[in-house]
Amino acid sequence: MHGKVVLLDFWASWCGPCRAGLPNLRRLESVYSGEDFMIVSVSEDEDEPTWRAFVAAHQMTSTQRYDGDSSLQRRFQVSAQPTYILLDRGGREIQRYVGEDPGRSILERIGPEIKRSIQAGL
Repeated sequence: MHGKVVLLDFWASWCGPCRAGLPNLRRLESVYSGEDFMIVSVSEDEDEPTWRAFVAAHQMTSTQRYDGDSSLQRRFQVSAQPTYILLDRGGREIQRYVGEDPGRSILERIGPEIKRSIQAGL
């Protein structure tokens, strides 16, 4: 991931707002994914088979990580799902977005910052 702008998506299959946000996360990925940007979805599910089944059933094609021991959640100090953390090309946090905003999609909330980061070479 080094050298790319990365969006960490902390979520869980039991999280209603996370599930509702999936279509917009896919749109975000289709608009920005490429050599300079990627999404890494980090599941906070407690049951790995449930997580795997959910990912398969919902055709989640972005990079997926299972965080069954919550080590990534602790490392990034995530306390709510969904939480989106935008990292620059060096792995430093640019911005953090906690929860969904019913008035704006994730594409509208995060897209401009992703675009700026890619263009700026951050």
